[in-house]
Amino acid sequence: MKWIAKNETSPLISFYLTLCSLVFLFTFLIILLVEPIQLHSKVNSFHSTYFDYFFSMITHLGDGMCAILICIILFFRNTMLAIKMMLALLLISLLIWISKFYLFPDANRPVAVFRDLGKPLYIINHVKMNLSRTFPSGHASTAFLIGCTLAYLSEKIWWQLLCASFSIMVAFSRVYLSQHFTEDVLAGGIIGLVITFLVLHPKLNWRKYLDGVKLNKNTPKNTIHAN
Repeated sequence: MKWIAKNETSPLISFYLTLCSLVFLFTFLIILLVEPIQLHSKVNSFHSTYFDYFFSMITHLGDGMCAILICIILFFRNTMLAIKMMLALLLISLLIWISKFYLFPDANRPVAVFRDLGKPLYIINHVKMNLSRTFPSGHASTAFLIGCTLAYLSEKIWWQLLCASFSIMVAFSRVYLSQHFTEDVLAGGIIGLVITFLVLHPKLNWRKYLDGVKLNKNTPKNTIHAN
């Protein structure tokens, strides 16, 4: 497998972007066609011991600490990519925080909504459930941040597919575990993918910009002497 060299980024993650975009579109169409409570009830009705364990474990990969750990590891392999990933993480975290605490502070999570409606909801015993500030999903945004960043490491189709599968499964785990509604995850995923792609895009050549700033600082300014 040919990895991208240190301090370089790959210009081609089209397969990852295409696959994620198709999933976003499909999810958006479902949201348009099915009422949110009904949609979540359908997803919640499909459970197994294996999936309960699998999704309750993989969901932690969407935690911000996991993204920070990957940034640290990447720093020794691809410094510029790690720096860009950290910037994307900060921007995403800020937008998610503003949305949860200021734009949609009263948006409750499935457990609280179903409880108020008196509807049954399957809950995994060992999973700690949150009740409020559901929109958008922070774990979903982080999942697509990580997936999109790792996709830049190689242009191989199988690697792009693996990164996309990671992002999608972690995001879906939030709905499976009833931590979020589908629209929360869709919004979080779009936020994570769009911001990460814009920050990591090769045309955003920070090294060239920083070298230009350094060159300007080292260039002596012309002085005009009065006669």
